[in-house]
Amino acid sequence: MPGSRRTRWSSFDVVAHLIEAEETNWIPRARHPIAHGESAGFPPFDRFGFRERSTGMRVAGILDAFKEARARSLLELEDLGLTREDLERRG
Repeated sequence: MPGSRRTRWSSFDVVAHLIEAEETNWIPRARHPIAHGESAGFPPFDRFGFRERSTGMRVAGILDAFKEARARSLLELEDLGLTREDLERRG
């Protein structure tokens, strides 16, 4: 796009971003409509929040961290016991 600034992400950045999303976005957003219904919008998500947290990490470590974060999220999602009605809620 002419005149726009594009941010280039490495594969490391993408995985670090996914970890940040697992921990601060995905499950909290699954819980939000259950807790608040349509009365409150979703809180903002910092797309670049991963940068400070991933400083000094290596690729192997970040892949392990993502694997662990995803496993925790899947367990939390299962523990929510979401119903069809829950899945139809709007946030």
